[in-house]
Order: sequence, then structure tokens, then C-alpha cells
Amino acid sequence: MQVIVPVDGMSAESTYAEQYVAWNMVNAPRVSNKSVLTTIEMINMGNP
Repeated sequence: MQVIVPVDGMSAESTYAEQYVAWNMVNAPRVSNKSVLTTIEMINMGNP
């Protein structure tokens, strides 16, 4: 299973915290090989 993380949908009290979460998702052991960073605009749920 992959986790899709829209970085423009994250919110935190500081920009540093948002940046750290994004960095951690693609660099942390066990998480990085299952994470994909993207934007909300790039997510497509398909045609209904």
C-alpha cells in the first residue's frame, strides 16, 4: 500500500514543521518506500 501525501494540504504552526513532515515522509526508514508527495491538484479519483 502506498500513502499519497498532498503537501499543499498540510498545515502546521510553522513552515519548518510542514517542511520536516514532507522531508520525513520521503527519507524515514520503512515510510519512505511507501510515500509519494504530490499536490491536491494532481490527485484524481477517476470519472464517476
